[in-house]
Order: sequence, then C-alpha cells, then structure tokens
Amino acid sequence: MDALPKGDIPHYENGIMYGGNPNYEFLGDPRSIYGWGIWDKGLEITANKFKYPINNGTGMNFSSVIKLVRNNRPVVVWTSIDLVNPFIGKSWIYKPTGEVITWKKYNHAVVVIGYTENSIIISDPINGQIRSMDKQTFINVYNFMGRKALYY
Repeated sequence: MDALPKGDIPHYENGIMYGGNPNYEFLGDPRSIYGWGIWDKGLEITANKFKYPINNGTGMNFSSVIKLVRNNRPVVVWTSIDLVNPFIGKSWIYKPTGEVITWKKYNHAVVVIGYTENSIIISDPINGQIRSMDKQTFINVYNFMGRKALYY
C-alpha cells in the first residue's frame, strides 16, 4: 500500500468536481474506509516494481481468467464489494489532462484463486479471507466493471 501512488478523491472546486485518476493512482488512502480505489493500469505500474512483468489482461472474457487459474496463476480482477450491484457513480475532471473520469460505485479488486462449477473462489484483500462467490453473479459484475484483470 505504501508503494501505491496516491491521488485526490473527488472534490468540488468552485462548483466543478475534480479528482485523481485511478489509471495512475489510488484515490485517497487505501487504509481508510474513505479511500476510493485504483484501476488496472495504476496497479500494474506499482506491481511491476515488485515483480516484472505483470500481464494486463483487461478485456479478456472470464473463461480466459478460469484458464489462467486452472494453470495455477491467480488473477486480480475488478468486481464490486461483496458483489453488490454496481452502478455508474460520480464523474469528475482530472486536472493534469482534462480527462473526464467516470467511477463505478462499489469498485473492488480481488484475487481469483479457484473455481467450481457454480462458484468463484477469491482471496479478498478487504478482510484477508478466502471466500466462495456465486459464479454467474461474479461474471456479470466483472463484465460491468470493465473486464479488468492483471496476472503474472
């Protein structure tokens, strides 16, 4: 967590919402319940500092994630906290580039470590637990969150 670049959480300045860019930085403090998160590109940059090269599999269908896990390669994927139904949340401007960032509410990354016919088994960094989740719901949320995935 210390190695993650940090950015501003969305905030208003003169009636306009500005914030950091989760493609490059964690928004807020990852140790705080008020921290927002980071996306695949931002985590990829940090992970490459520790073990190079990391593969960005963003865009791959979930059957490709399963194939990697079957070959003993855990995969970080973006889903939602507890598979809560995510939705389009806030949008803001990233000042350095003028880019508009659109946030999907309940953004959360987990590590897929196994599967059964009806379940996906994850390691959840929010509480350090290994959990089993409904496979179809997991896939639906993974797709909605942009099919973001990283693996070694």
